[in-house]
Amino acid sequence: SKAVLAGFTITNGSASDGGGIYVGGNYSPTIKGNTIGGNLAESYGGGIYVDNSSPRVTGNTFENNEAREGGAIWVSGDSTLKLNDPDDNSYIGNVPDNIHYE
Repeated sequence: SKAVLAGFTITNGSASDGGGIYVGGNYSPTIKGNTIGGNLAESYGGGIYVDNSSPRVTGNTFENNEAREGGAIWVSGDSTLKLNDPDDNSYIGNVPDNIHYE
């Protein structure tokens, strides 16, 4: 079965990568309906850092997350970010950008 992270508020986290959430190790969780805000990554992925994984990210609010790259979400080259079409996440004030693909 696949992990589901739904309905949480993830705020004021801090890490080198993935200030709010770190998804690594070839996992494919569903991350939906969360508020992810005010998180800080020294390098990549203020809100979410995705490494060698394929998460489905839908219906979240990303607000005021910060990183060197990928204020809301950073995606490594060996990962696949699954978004609804159109993208139904909300992005507000993430620095320097919302989604960064390596």
